[in-house]
Amino acid sequence: MMIPNDQYQTENWREKRREILIRDNFTCKICGTFNPSEGQVEVSNEVENCIEMHQYDSENSVYTLSTSVSPITIEINYRRGLWLVTPILQAHHRRYIQNRLAWEYENDDFICICQECHNKYHSEVEIPIYDSELNLVERKLFKPEDNNTGRKHGYRPWQFINNYSGKYVLSNVSPTMTYIALGEETINNPDLDKIADNMYSNFMKHYLPSYYKGSD
Repeated sequence: MMIPNDQYQTENWREKRREILIRDNFTCKICGTFNPSEGQVEVSNEVENCIEMHQYDSENSVYTLSTSVSPITIEINYRRGLWLVTPILQAHHRRYIQNRLAWEYENDDFICICQECHNKYHSEVEIPIYDSELNLVERKLFKPEDNNTGRKHGYRPWQFINNYSGKYVLSNVSPTMTYIALGEETINNPDLDKIADNMYSNFMKHYLPSYYKGSD
């Protein structure tokens, strides 16, 4: 059994996919990669013992980062016209049920998974197929057809690209960073600039090391 690809182009499917991605924190439950352009993502930073909040505005190429231990939020502007390639996230069916449309499943029947892991999963793991009475019929391998990329390039995540020349190419960046300070503890706090600089440096070194031009 394979769900027809046109079902994945409907509003009903887009709403179901969105539910699953929100529930799973816009994060692949196999490899842990996340997509901050889909919505705000909470990331556990075990080194700093805090929770980070990531979000990326792809239209303006602005990355927003805050943490549970900092009174400030930084905004990194990479310049409109550049795009940060983010992982493709998909809602994977844990099982198929005959005569059901793609979105006519309980949320527990889905898991958020990135495209790379999705392809690998379907090539290695047999998916159970049930009849309409929920009796197991068989288990099969399926080659996924729902790429759902909307992309015209093959660049991997966490790279910047542009199409100024009429085709997508890798791009250098010259980001600028600003920050917003909230709370009484920020009033007359001389360390805010240092806190913001550290947040920016740590983010760039961890997620975008090839673009980081700071000094350790």
